[in-house]
Amino acid sequence: MKCQKVSTYLILLMFIIVLYIAKLIPLFIAGCVTYLIINHIYHISHKKLSFLHKKISLNKDTEESTEIIKKNNSKKFALFMLCLITGLMIGSISMVCYQIIHSNVEMTERIYADLLRIISEIKIYLPQSLWSYLPNDLIEMKQKGVDILKQNVGNIFGFTAKTFQLFLLLLIGIIMGSIIAFSKLNYEIINHNKNVEKTYFVKELQLRVNNFLNIFESVVFAQVKIALFNTTCTALYIFALKIFNIDIPYGKTLIALTFVFGLLPVIGNLVINSLIFILSLSVGFKIAIMSIIFTILIHKLEYYINAKIVGAKIKTSIGEILAAMIILEALLGVTGLIMAPIIYGYIKLEMKQNKLI
Repeated sequence: MKCQKVSTYLILLMFIIVLYIAKLIPLFIAGCVTYLIINHIYHISHKKLSFLHKKISLNKDTEESTEIIKKNNSKKFALFMLCLITGLMIGSISMVCYQIIHSNVEMTERIYADLLRIISEIKIYLPQSLWSYLPNDLIEMKQKGVDILKQNVGNIFGFTAKTFQLFLLLLIGIIMGSIIAFSKLNYEIINHNKNVEKTYFVKELQLRVNNFLNIFESVVFAQVKIALFNTTCTALYIFALKIFNIDIPYGKTLIALTFVFGLLPVIGNLVINSLIFILSLSVGFKIAIMSIIFTILIHKLEYYINAKIVGAKIKTSIGEILAAMIILEALLGVTGLIMAPIIYGYIKLEMKQNKLI
């Protein structure tokens, strides 16, 4: 039996290694999140239906058939909500892309004018020897922009391809997570009130997977709290600037995007910080510098907040989480930083269950 138990750990370890080598971590995360969302929606709707039927007196046969009906209805509701959420996400992304692609000439000219004004402000803080590298008028700026695009065509296509690949992996992960979740629900409905015998190996493997999903769920919900913290800080920063009659363009949209991208550890912060800086530049160079300082402070503070919130969820101290994040970031890069709380939390949970700590 010990050999069978050890083999379940080895299977899980090999699975994670294959995901990392094949660069399928985004697919795995999207699948797990989708699986957890479906399960939560299913159980919440099932509880609501149980509450509605609890006062009705039923015989034994009717109770069993009613339970199956409730589970089927809960499954259908979960599928409807999943389709709704996915549709809203794809619709929002498509709308943003459409607006960017079909942006009119006036908006493009305004952006060029803003950039020229910003460059004029930056020149004040630069030595005269560097002025020759900056454009003096709108025509020269457009020419420099075209030259930069020509020089970086390969990088632009590479970035576009990677973005499309990431989107495709996330979409496949959502589909796979949905299939697994609904297959599990179908299995539970079909085998309702049946004693299905499981081997020791299957039970141990199921325990490994459940432990991992429990830790993953805790970290995901903790990330929602972190996203709310980032959104609150960004909203306060934009509101504070408005008090001094400094209006960052697209402020409300920026606040909404902060929450959405805040759900993505590390990468989401990089995107939001870049957006805050670019939009602040359109107001003025000094405001952009203030925004850089703000984003650096929030980024550093988030390390502590992240460790505290996640640590509380998975019952781990701040020092342990920070150490795990630093070590895994050094070993695996950004992927290690994202997966650090999950991997360390899972290892600690297994060690506690096996009475090693």
